[in-house]
Amino acid sequence: MTGLGNIYEHGWGAHQDYSQAAAWYRNAAEAGNAIGTNNLGVMYENGSGVQQDKQQATYWSRKAAQHGNQNAKDNLKRLAENP
Repeated sequence: MTGLGNIYEHGWGAHQDYSQAAAWYRNAAEAGNAIGTNNLGVMYENGSGVQQDKQQATYWSRKAAQHGNQNAKDNLKRLAENP
């Protein structure tokens, strides 16, 4: 699921589609995948494929950090600095 999100986010072998990427990252997040969860948080932070929402970005980044994702931990620090 995270791989499909990457394909759509970056346009690797498919048309770039941020909405599809976010949907696949959400599926991965709901299945407990830390990378997909972090990627969904970043999409909310940037407003890519979803409406920009810092609260959702923080929520998903925190979930990924709880799974041990270091990128998510770094993202939480950045989000706290730029509310």
